[in-house]
Amino acid sequence: MKDSIGPFVKDWRWLSNFYEAEVTFEEKTYPTVEHAYQAAKTRDLEDREFIRQLKTPVEAKRYGGKIKLRGDWAYIRLSIMKELLKQKFTPESKLERKLNKTKDMELIEFNVWHDNYWGWCMCNKCKEKTKFNRLGKLLMDVRKENRK
Repeated sequence: MKDSIGPFVKDWRWLSNFYEAEVTFEEKTYPTVEHAYQAAKTRDLEDREFIRQLKTPVEAKRYGGKIKLRGDWAYIRLSIMKELLKQKFTPESKLERKLNKTKDMELIEFNVWHDNYWGWCMCNKCKEKTKFNRLGKLLMDVRKENRK
């Protein structure tokens, strides 16, 4: 798409939740937004700590797909993601300055792994599906709020 940025790889990897940028969730520091988000899915403190200690965000995501979800997860997951992104792109930080340089470009988490909730899957199977691109929209919200 013209006037858009994505996928979040190579020069745009810093937009990815897998990019190393420390964030805090409930007084614990996590190495990436992905680690913190996956840990937030559960109330089990042992699972949270296990996720926090995992070496890569890929491992965190994989483990997060196997844990027992907290009962309110469907209702709070977007607000948790936004809070984590606000931490990653804290005003006056290097990452926030990079985000500002995207101006008013649309940010789209293009992918091929069938994620049309957080992103926009480009495969033929998903061609007719609705693309919610929640991650891209939250990033654009944070960018806009930081400009105020």
